[in-house]
Amino acid sequence: LHIPQKLGGSDTRRYSGSPLPMNFGERTGKSVCLVDFTGRKAAVRCLPVPCFQALERVEGDWGRIESRLKALAGADAKPWLEIVYTGAEVMSDLRDRLEKLVDGTGMELIRVKNARLIERALHREDADSLDALDVHEVFERCLAAHEVPEEQRPELRRAYQETVASLLEADARAE
Repeated sequence: LHIPQKLGGSDTRRYSGSPLPMNFGERTGKSVCLVDFTGRKAAVRCLPVPCFQALERVEGDWGRIESRLKALAGADAKPWLEIVYTGAEVMSDLRDRLEKLVDGTGMELIRVKNARLIERALHREDADSLDALDVHEVFERCLAAHEVPEEQRPELRRAYQETVASLLEADARAE
């Protein structure tokens, strides 16, 4: 909804959208509309909004990600990065590897999503997703996936439940 849109198919009724990208899915094509009137007749022109900070999503296995980041560094590009790792190998050190690649380049890691680590934490080979689980199931799977000792789990569960309850209370107050 943050992109400029025609309302009801009309060329003169518009939703302006956000002039700045609100997420990595909106990294191109921002504009504002200039409306000129001749009497009661309106003419709309879309003007591109200059890009002050490049955003780039890099998705794939380690080879593709590494190659793209090296190409960006070689071109002296300085985008904010969203990395989506989808390789077959479980890479528990993905963020460390990425930080080494971008160190000193001016590129900034904004979001890193490690699909293999998520699958491992879920302990499922089927199509389970985080959306299909409640927050407590996800936490329990993470405890198991990271092999947290049983004697540490009760205190971690208590702290986690307090945190979730606090967030739910804050949401209720905001409504």
